[in-house]
Amino acid sequence: MNLIGYDRKHDWVRNVNIALNVVVMGLFSWQAVTGVQIVQQILKGEIHEV
Repeated sequence: MNLIGYDRKHDWVRNVNIALNVVVMGLFSWQAVTGVQIVQQILKGEIHEV
């Protein structure tokens, strides 16, 4: 099945694709920001092993 042709015929497929990409990029951005914060805390010595 050719998804490009299917995408052109059905706008809802394009809209779902865009929405899923926005969600995935949002989750990635959130993880990147919180990951950097955790690394900064580790380097400052604010996080100690349990």
